[in-house]
Amino acid sequence: MSETNTIRPAVATPMLLGECPLWHAEQQTLYWVDIPGKAVHSLHPASNTFRSWPMASEPGAIALCKEGILVALRMGLAMLDVNSGELKALSYAPYNTAELRYNDGRVDAAGRFWVGSIFEPRSRPGATLYSVTKGKLLDHEQPATVSNGLAFSPDNRTIYRSDTTSHTVFAYDYDLEHGKLGARRVLREFSQTRDDSYIGRPDGGTVDSEGAYWCAMMEGGRL
Repeated sequence: MSETNTIRPAVATPMLLGECPLWHAEQQTLYWVDIPGKAVHSLHPASNTFRSWPMASEPGAIALCKEGILVALRMGLAMLDVNSGELKALSYAPYNTAELRYNDGRVDAAGRFWVGSIFEPRSRPGATLYSVTKGKLLDHEQPATVSNGLAFSPDNRTIYRSDTTSHTVFAYDYDLEHGKLGARRVLREFSQTRDDSYIGRPDGGTVDSEGAYWCAMMEGGRL
């Protein structure tokens, strides 16, 4: 028997571009960002409490930390204290902020924060993929135009990543202990032809408990 899930808005407040939904199990709270809206938002479903923290520049991704919420902003990495609202700068962006910014990110099982970038002119694959380990930023030199869809396999041996502009989802062999990427392969390349079979471009992604990769299809209105 098949099961159909109903998708409905989590909040009534409109967003310009809601991204990077992240569930905080201890707080029973959902966090996410509005990139062009320059804000981090949260929702506590049990009490229907909605909160918002304005950012100085566009937030592309967030991660949970003991100290608060790590925010990957256009201008660099910062730590948000959700109680006081204080935003503490941690590092400046390693790129030209006039044409690049941090985009989708995710934490691996060893606690590393992985975050891709987006090359806003979209004229070439000028973006890349970074990891942050104990405050040290490393460029893994993996070109893309719009880095998106970061996710990890249940056995932590594979990293998934999409390039929205090229309509492609990639899979990398992964050494979790050392934080190193191995061979890259194409997991799925979606058609760019705008006809009746067009299902959109791969954007955000995640992996379920059985190891299947799910991605939200921009312009396709589907998962």
